[in-house]
Amino acid sequence: MNTKLRRGILAAVITLGATLATATATAAAAVTGPGTTAASAPAPAERITVAEPVSLNAPAVAEPVVAGATAEAPVPARTEAATETEARSKKAAVLTATATDLVYGQPGLTGLRRGSNVITITNHGTKRVEFPLLTFEVNERDVLTQDVDCTFMAMRATYFTCVIDPLAAGESRELLLPWQTVQASGPVAKVRARLEQASDREGTPIAGTASRVSWKVSFARLTGVFTIKATPLVYSAPDQVGIRHGSTRVTIKNRSAEAVRYPTVTFQSNGAAAVFADWTGCVQTFNVSWDAACVEAPLAPGEERTLEFPFQTDGPMTENDAAVRVEAATDAHGAVIPGTAVGTTYLVTSPSDN
Repeated sequence: MNTKLRRGILAAVITLGATLATATATAAAAVTGPGTTAASAPAPAERITVAEPVSLNAPAVAEPVVAGATAEAPVPARTEAATETEARSKKAAVLTATATDLVYGQPGLTGLRRGSNVITITNHGTKRVEFPLLTFEVNERDVLTQDVDCTFMAMRATYFTCVIDPLAAGESRELLLPWQTVQASGPVAKVRARLEQASDREGTPIAGTASRVSWKVSFARLTGVFTIKATPLVYSAPDQVGIRHGSTRVTIKNRSAEAVRYPTVTFQSNGAAAVFADWTGCVQTFNVSWDAACVEAPLAPGEERTLEFPFQTDGPMTENDAAVRVEAATDAHGAVIPGTAVGTTYLVTSPSDN
């Protein structure tokens, strides 16, 4: 059953908080010394919207894209006669499309890599096409972000559809597709989408009108100073005095060719208190506003290190994604070097969440 969703329903918003510059300014105010921290389309159809976005971290009912393989968006079941008709008409499809390749850039402070590509759709017919329809496969790598210019979008078990504004005879239109991924890297893969005409605004496909468009997906070479990953933080049941305890293990790696004298790991506040006494791998620990920071011992070129960071709380924690980042600093007080930060998120839960 189709579900009417708003434009850009696949928006996935993960906010780290302050920018590096803001975090540095806040640190200076909070502690003594520096701290870390398209031509317009004719008569557009009414847009279909709902209130809630879909979180990137919501349980995904998806089929993974196999690296190096071709992933083709599935379509609703068709009769054998319809399939044969479609096959005979492919070379004379009224709608065709071309697409630029998708390259994911450097990870952001949440660990996500972003990129975009453009699909150019052309109506070769002599009549206006009321409901151009694109069908994409859902996979575990690529997630659409922001608003995509669809008059109607529907999500199904393994694919989603996008109906765009009508295309006049002979008209071409570019559709920008902004993507993001939690995948750190991967080989070049090829993805296909299906383009056809629909009979209504909900995207019911018309047999025999289909064509396909494909593009390559790749990852830019990592050039940052660090990589970082963190394990989930699961709080225990309350102890005798009502305190819950938990910890996350953070692994950082120096990707540069030089030693980092003061690698600084900073946790965005998640409603719990850092147990600094148990942060034994830190040269120095301190709070910046509500954030907790650890300045570690020097990290040699190519060196990877894992430290455990305990936290405690006096109440149950609502399941959420917390953020942690690592950046280079100029001294043990956490005066960070701009442009060196990279971050990731980790899941926080407690027994009452289950």
